[in-house]
Amino acid sequence: MKRSLRPWQELTIVTLGYAAAAAVMTYPLLFQLHTGLVSHSTDVWILAWDNWWIQHALSSGRNLFYTTSMFFPAGVSLASHSFSFTHTLISSLLQIFTDPIAAYNLGIWLIFPVAGLGMYLLARHVTQSRAAAWVAGLLYAFAPYHMTQALGHPHLSYVQFIPFAVLFILKAIELPRARYVAGAIAMLVLTAYAGPHILVVTLTWLAIFLPFDFIAHKRRLQRPVLLALSSILMGTLVLSLPLVLPAVVDIAQGQSIEELQTGEFDNTQTDALALFVPTRYHPVFGEALTTIYADLSKNNQWMPYLGWLALLLSATGVIVQRRRSIGWLVSGLSCLVLALGPQLRFYGVTHADIPLPFALLQNVFPFSFLRSPDRFNIIVSLPLAVLAAYGWAALVQRLASHGARIISTALLSSVILFEYLSVPYPIMPLPETSPFVSNLANEVEPAAILDLPMGRNPAKTYLYWQTLHHQPLVEGHVSRTPARAYDFIEANLALRDLRHPDQLSDAPPVEAWQTLAQAGI
Repeated sequence: MKRSLRPWQELTIVTLGYAAAAAVMTYPLLFQLHTGLVSHSTDVWILAWDNWWIQHALSSGRNLFYTTSMFFPAGVSLASHSFSFTHTLISSLLQIFTDPIAAYNLGIWLIFPVAGLGMYLLARHVTQSRAAAWVAGLLYAFAPYHMTQALGHPHLSYVQFIPFAVLFILKAIELPRARYVAGAIAMLVLTAYAGPHILVVTLTWLAIFLPFDFIAHKRRLQRPVLLALSSILMGTLVLSLPLVLPAVVDIAQGQSIEELQTGEFDNTQTDALALFVPTRYHPVFGEALTTIYADLSKNNQWMPYLGWLALLLSATGVIVQRRRSIGWLVSGLSCLVLALGPQLRFYGVTHADIPLPFALLQNVFPFSFLRSPDRFNIIVSLPLAVLAAYGWAALVQRLASHGARIISTALLSSVILFEYLSVPYPIMPLPETSPFVSNLANEVEPAAILDLPMGRNPAKTYLYWQTLHHQPLVEGHVSRTPARAYDFIEANLALRDLRHPDQLSDAPPVEAWQTLAQAGI
């Protein structure tokens, strides 16, 4: 890029560049927007239901965090359900122009060019190098952990606002102004409503990064800066309260805290080997890596591969920017170690004799809320990208000619994209739907549907069908289902036998079936 480029021209070119890269890295998604949902897991049917329910609840004035549309007739609390309100908002806006399936897919696809742009702006601010910033954007946007989480967890993959938030925070530190404070709050709140887990991880990283960054730059924590940072934190937490209050109400009404968080972290941490193995979706290496990934437990689906080129560039960045890289290095390594969980796990084997720091945090809120220490990988790629930008900025400036810098950056970009490649990007075909299911939407009198077989996994598909027929379901699927949600099912002998076919009792009495009919099932 020529230095004479105006800011809007630079941003336009960069955005189009990341959009083109996203089209390649998610191929064939943009060509199959209507045929299925981008995913490698049946969890995606729950996500389609999430979008439908939020729109349905808001348009009908219902309680967003409680539904009788599943676990009919009593219903179930959704306070601990993994919504991604930001994704639903974006998908709903896109539905103005297309159908819900394509809108969902486009909402996921947009993560990548926006994340690339945000990281570009952050790295450009930090390194003052366009070439280095471009590389950083690629490393962050297409980090395999982000790419694979997007295949089933919008509430864990909406990372595109984090670099913007960090940029605003750094600017607020350098020059405390209301616009930077407001910008940081807006980006962090969008992140919180995309997924509270992302906010917890981001704030943890910031709590580590900022003190070391202050030390590295020999900054003093002056009153205006302290006020700006405090305002950002408090503003974010206050505006995020609506996400927490429903859970508080549930606890007050008798739901145990244990049902809202997990305390079992075995096999939910990162397998250390997965950090260094390309994804199993790689078109060249993937097939050969399938047997390795089979032993990597959680990382068989969510792949935290860092990239050898990224590691090499970041090591170079640490060497050439020893002082300025301290905050990024320490915070990145800290979150990486936290992602490894309470005990080291390598190639499917947990080494109980090697305890790790997360063992001290796993039962402490908010870390217990995360459900999985592996989720600290969400943030690792951000400091990694900045360190790599430092490295490439130092290397590329050694090239005398402008053309050589462009060519070398283009070649480097190609290698990065090849290393992170996961094509064809998985798309889950829509479930076969009978005309009977579609026609249920025309029923004048609502009637609850008992789908068979019962169970949490089959219920995922039934939730998708509900987005078509809009009738309540006897069962359902919530991220963390309260035990009392099954009270009605367990109290009815007919339903209990259907739920536990391996524990059949005597033939259910006629009264059991009559009770279902009377309940409108």
